[in-house]
Amino acid sequence: MIKKTKLLFLSAIFIVAAPAKAADIKPKINKGDVELGGSLDFNMYSPGVYSVFNAEIGGQYFFADKFSAGLDLSVWRVGKYSLATAIGPVFTKYFWTKDSIAPYVSLRPFSWSKTEGERSYVSSSVRLGTKFFPTDNVSIGPAIDYKIGWRHGYQQHSLGFLGALAVHF
Repeated sequence: MIKKTKLLFLSAIFIVAAPAKAADIKPKINKGDVELGGSLDFNMYSPGVYSVFNAEIGGQYFFADKFSAGLDLSVWRVGKYSLATAIGPVFTKYFWTKDSIAPYVSLRPFSWSKTEGERSYVSSSVRLGTKFFPTDNVSIGPAIDYKIGWRHGYQQHSLGFLGALAVHF
């Protein structure tokens, strides 16, 4: 059921983004631009496989063409039991821009996380995705996120598929 939901979600993103007139689009991912946005994703964690629903908001400043840095805030529900939050820096590099498409990689070197009723812990993640720009100022797209967390003497790994929406100024 979750796999079908992910596939449907990612397909919808591609269908919505596809009609953009590529020749007229100039994505705002250059020095001095700002991005404000968010994402939703579903993850599977190990050990003791369980699912997580994650909502994330953040902002980034482009300190050079196709390079940005900023801050992300995440809130997620672990299974049906506990609520968790995380905050940390994010760095993004766009590989190239072809028409209205901009593939990227993001690094979250550390996030400080807190789960209800537990001690805080640290995690890191790498995200690989593509942003489609239906207009110069709006991006939408899928990504894959690999996260590793160190909590209470053991490691947790997760692989998530997400959809993101952002506004660029």
